[in-house]
Amino acid sequence: MTRASGAVLALVAALFYGASFPLAKALLNRDLPPLILAGGFYLAQAVVFGAIRLVHRAPIDQRITRGDLKWLAGAILSGGILAPGLYFYGQKLVAAHVGSLLATTEIIFTTAIALWFFKERLSRREAVSFLLIISGGVAVALGGERGEGSMWGAPLVVAGFLMWGLDNNFTTRIAHRDPLQISMLKGLVGGLANLALWWAFANEEPPALDAGMIAAIGAVGAICFGLSLTLFIYSMRSIGASRSAALFGTNPAFAVVLSFALLAETPNGWAIAGGIFVTAGVASYLTRKVKPGAERTPG
Repeated sequence: MTRASGAVLALVAALFYGASFPLAKALLNRDLPPLILAGGFYLAQAVVFGAIRLVHRAPIDQRITRGDLKWLAGAILSGGILAPGLYFYGQKLVAAHVGSLLATTEIIFTTAIALWFFKERLSRREAVSFLLIISGGVAVALGGERGEGSMWGAPLVVAGFLMWGLDNNFTTRIAHRDPLQISMLKGLVGGLANLALWWAFANEEPPALDAGMIAAIGAVGAICFGLSLTLFIYSMRSIGASRSAALFGTNPAFAVVLSFALLAETPNGWAIAGGIFVTAGVASYLTRKVKPGAERTPG
């Protein structure tokens, strides 16, 4: 695969992931319970990775072992169960483009937790980058929908990305294992757990899901989450993690454009200013110089 092809894969992955924000918001607007939506998305992701793994078998030495189970369990609990529930409850209360711009806080949480876990040192440039992203995230939150949604929606969304940041660090500990197997297990267990949580705690009747709604949930989960991550993995193998991450970091731009086209959302001044700060922070972070061997590949 050429470098150009790897770059295209990263941009297509960013487009698919960016589309998940307005598409998920559209499904939530149809009174679909967030936990059911999360469960459907993750099960669809599990199907995609399971199908790919049937075709591309991983070497035996890359398969999950007993010693990996504690890290895998942590990744599933934080990223497959807690994160999607918090995120989709929050996304139900804010505009789709607000959720997409706040998604960049995952970088902050991933790195902050890595500093604690791995005792890594923060450079001056990284500190400035994170300050820009934090400032942008605050501005985006202030620019959220007024009323109840602006009070609880943004914090819930950010809490979801905190859990995904924790998930990234757990997954890093088993990143040398088969990524398809990890993603398949995370999607399967996470999807079933979210549906079980809704069944256990919901004080409402199950929603009436017609064939079109089930197909929509499956398509968004399979394409925007499963296929997007698959393309990102192959892009990293071609052009490296930093370049792929930089290109994949354009997903909020796709999300904002699609939110306007599909949902007629128009970002206000706070959101635009926050987006500029967040973009500057992410660009500064991703273009920093990394010492050989210091960079970790996302799990």
